[in-house]
Amino acid sequence: MELTTEIAVLLGALIGGGISILTAWLQRKTQISRDMARIAYEMAVKEYETIIAHSAGKTVVPLEAFVTYYMEYLKMVKSNRFRLEDIPKLRKFREKLNLIYQNNN
Repeated sequence: MELTTEIAVLLGALIGGGISILTAWLQRKTQISRDMARIAYEMAVKEYETIIAHSAGKTVVPLEAFVTYYMEYLKMVKSNRFRLEDIPKLRKFREKLNLIYQNNN
């Protein structure tokens, strides 16, 4: 089978278009992950600052624990399957996280 110019052009266009779509999809996925991390960080900082302001003299877990919690929270919300029954799971996750950080200090 001979590869004619028309077929070569068509294949080139299909391959180029496919790569372009794949690149756009990967960029979008990466951007969403970056946005989620930024939102989680902003939420964590707000809560951390509030707790620090109202916890004079008390030990507060590091900001990292708050960021980790909010990353998990946003992952659950993003999954589109977030239900009221998930709230206790989130609370347990936060309690575990706090214990881990308190035991490491």
